[in-house]
Amino acid sequence: MKTISLVGLLLLVLMLVSTQAMAVGIGIYGGLGKASNARVRNADLKPTAATEESHMLAGLGFVLDTAVAKNQLFNYRLNIGFEKWNWGDDTLQNITTAEPLRFGIYNTFGFGIIRTRLIRFWLGPQLGLTLFTEPATKTGTFLDLFQLTDNNGAFGSTLGLATGVNINIGEKFTVSIDGGARRWTYRYLNANPTQLGERRARTHEYYGNVSVMFRINDVYQKK
Repeated sequence: MKTISLVGLLLLVLMLVSTQAMAVGIGIYGGLGKASNARVRNADLKPTAATEESHMLAGLGFVLDTAVAKNQLFNYRLNIGFEKWNWGDDTLQNITTAEPLRFGIYNTFGFGIIRTRLIRFWLGPQLGLTLFTEPATKTGTFLDLFQLTDNNGAFGSTLGLATGVNINIGEKFTVSIDGGARRWTYRYLNANPTQLGERRARTHEYYGNVSVMFRINDVYQKK
């Protein structure tokens, strides 16, 4: 069922992109963030025993935007990437436990509030789907995401608000700085999750990304 959901989301993304007549920006992004996690410990999913934890995360991935520089109100931004988490530590150093991995597909529906030849300031809601794993050791890699039976895997979704500014450099390149807040809800998938004392969790995240994009037929035209 989860695979069908991911495939359906990807098909929707392709449809949205095709309607933009291939006037898009594509590139890579990197980001940092912090999350405050409330874990549900009860096997019956009652939230009364939740405890608070905080984590740092660092990510890298692919970004696509349908209106990077165009003088157009609506833009659709797609981020597909991996994030490395620490667990129960407020820094990215001195991590003594396994480092969880998350694969995410984030869909942002932006509205350009300020649009000039040089910059575009936008904001809008963001929806996402995620696949998450906690490797048994610190040596885990992204391949652990495909071993959810052996590792502590989870499937989830995100809902939040994103905002950003695109800074156009010439006719072909753009540097984009974006960030936001989102709520991540996920449920563990392993066969006997009660052994770990938890079955689902929710997280409030704050994040920031920097993207470098190459623009294809995406140029500003004054109306």
